[in-house]
Amino acid sequence: MIVCWPLLSARWSRFALVGLAGLWAFAVGLSRVALVVHWPTDVVGAWLLVITIVPTVAVLLRAALGPGGAPDVLVDEVTER
Repeated sequence: MIVCWPLLSARWSRFALVGLAGLWAFAVGLSRVALVVHWPTDVVGAWLLVITIVPTVAVLLRAALGPGGAPDVLVDEVTER
């Protein structure tokens, strides 16, 4: 997902990618509970942990890299390929 991020120039495509990843995580969590390989509280706890960590990392990265997102060197390397 991180590798695809600089290639997605449209804002809606980034939202779609994040939404797709969220739906996938939700479905995997439900399947773990349905298959009785995890307790429901384990799955909900993991979801809450991710909901806390991902925005925190996003804010820290935006503060470190600036409003443009990825450094120009990374974007240039990805777009040249």
